[in-house]
Amino acid sequence: MKALIMAGGQGKRFWPRSRRLTPKQFLQIAGAKTMLQDTVARLEPLLDSKDIFVVCGRAHVGQVRAQLDGIGEDQVIVEPFSRNTALCVALGAYYLKARFADEVVAT
Repeated sequence: MKALIMAGGQGKRFWPRSRRLTPKQFLQIAGAKTMLQDTVARLEPLLDSKDIFVVCGRAHVGQVRAQLDGIGEDQVIVEPFSRNTALCVALGAYYLKARFADEVVAT
């Protein structure tokens, strides 16, 4: 099984705390970890870290890498442009299907 975390976003829904360069997934809202880090922590008892993938926009790749120690370069899927959740899921599913044809993917 592979996990696909959607970490896109434009920082509009959690304004004023979130901004375009720091949307809510990169903020510490409910503790010492960011929402992205908390999501990965919930998956770690279930999956090996190499089975966790993150979809994000080009502007946030550095933040994903900085917040998730040990995430491989091939585990960050970069959206060519931000549209909506459905396209984010489709891109991630397409990427994972191409690499792991018979794996189950959870989003």
